[in-house]
Amino acid sequence: MGKTWERFVAWMGSSRRAKPVFILCGLLVVALFLFTAIILFNSMIGQRWQFALGDTAGPEWATTAFSAALKESATVQPGERRADLGETGGGRGERKIIYNAGLTLETRDPDGVYAFVMEYIKEQNGYVASSRRWVDRDERLHIQMQLRLPAPALEAALAAIGGLGKVVEESLTGSDVTEEYYDLEARLNNKKRQEERYLEILQAAKTVDEVLKVERELERIRGDIESMEGRFRYLQDQTELATLNLLCREPSRLSTGVFRPGEFFREIGEVFLKSLRLIVLAVTGVLPWLVIGGLVVFAVLAGRKRRGQQ
Repeated sequence: MGKTWERFVAWMGSSRRAKPVFILCGLLVVALFLFTAIILFNSMIGQRWQFALGDTAGPEWATTAFSAALKESATVQPGERRADLGETGGGRGERKIIYNAGLTLETRDPDGVYAFVMEYIKEQNGYVASSRRWVDRDERLHIQMQLRLPAPALEAALAAIGGLGKVVEESLTGSDVTEEYYDLEARLNNKKRQEERYLEILQAAKTVDEVLKVERELERIRGDIESMEGRFRYLQDQTELATLNLLCREPSRLSTGVFRPGEFFREIGEVFLKSLRLIVLAVTGVLPWLVIGGLVVFAVLAGRKRRGQQ
């Protein structure tokens, strides 16, 4: 190690023309290593932030427990009272949950699925809230439907409709509105009793001034009742009937063996862009090292040529 260092010091003290080239190459190598280290450090920091944000979603057992609660509450029939709610809910009644499900289905016969769903929803005492059908640029038929059906029948509906084709995406969410539902029901009953008392006072009023004051209060109370009744009817409808957003579409023509020029050329374009991106990344990563290697080779050849002339 000591001899190597002495040779390096002697070389630095010499007057060779190739020395600046070697120094430049060394500086470029150091700069590349520093640049790579900075990128790796930023990548590690980003992963740590990502892991930290992912932990805020809750542990795995919490997600599993939530899914189990959704399945358990879905088995409650209208009018039934869950035994566990008798302890935690103050004996108010069954749990009120708004269910929203989504299902994306691929099938070669979307019209057949549409006909089946129409009959199935009627059998389940549900209805079709909206429907839409269109053909995309690759001539694939899409049928979109929003279905309303009794909440206890949602799980069976997902299984029945999902068996008609390939399930591309399936989702299920539940929003617990039990507290709001029963609090609103209690406040609504109180307002109605208050209205009855004011009606009794109105019957006993003797002067015009008293009548006008009572009528103003009645008008205010009836406005509150109408607002609460609208919200209460909405909660009743949303909890008794679940919402299922269904999208049924034909599969890709390439996957079914049917040639479609539009989709074929689009796939070619996507592959070309991906390959171009890889080429740019490869050139960006290799070019600095090619420059360094070229400078080193140039310096070595120049040194040999000069020694040959001497």
